[in-house]
Amino acid sequence: QLRMHEKILEQSRSMLIITNREREITWVNEAFCQITGYTAEEVKGQIPGKLLQGINSDQAIIRSFRRALDENSIFQCELLNYKKDGTPFWAEIKCQPLFDEHGKVEGFFAIEEDITERKRTEELLEEHKLRLEMAIESSGAALWDWDIASNKVYYSPTWKKILGYLDEEIRFNLSEWEDRIHPEDKDKTLQCLHQYLEGKVPAYEAEVRLRHKDGHYL
Repeated sequence: QLRMHEKILEQSRSMLIITNREREITWVNEAFCQITGYTAEEVKGQIPGKLLQGINSDQAIIRSFRRALDENSIFQCELLNYKKDGTPFWAEIKCQPLFDEHGKVEGFFAIEEDITERKRTEELLEEHKLRLEMAIESSGAALWDWDIASNKVYYSPTWKKILGYLDEEIRFNLSEWEDRIHPEDKDKTLQCLHQYLEGKVPAYEAEVRLRHKDGHYL
């Protein structure tokens, strides 16, 4: 069983680090070496943070990380790390203390996932979103966009302005739109929406009256 557990740890695609109570590395797996460029011998006795963190690593997160270690707490974060050759990479880190049979901390165990591609995708999506918002605003169009997964809704400043609201007066949820639908239009409008969500129609299209801030309907 011990040999099997060791094999699983060694062959894991995640970077695995074990330290002693002084936070000095005692063991890393092969994935750690492949991703960072360090050998197991090079990192033995090193402090992971001093080894991997660099000039653009978030200092606030690092302070929180150290505080969690001081308190023997479980900690999770996303942090910019650096490989041996200086190449930056994003890591999702999960760290927890290791206790002996008497309940005393004898070291720490960390799992690190290389999330560089995911972070790059998130940055590209955010840039695309900003460009889209700028294009929409410059066109003068009123827009609302519903992210069904998170249930958050983006309302453009023009949409809010048409209804007489300041930007900060509208929250990012669907009820801000639904609650303003004219009572006579509500059933028909929501039915159109449900038909689209169920795949019964190719697009959601509806003419609807919405309540202005002063009470009249547009």
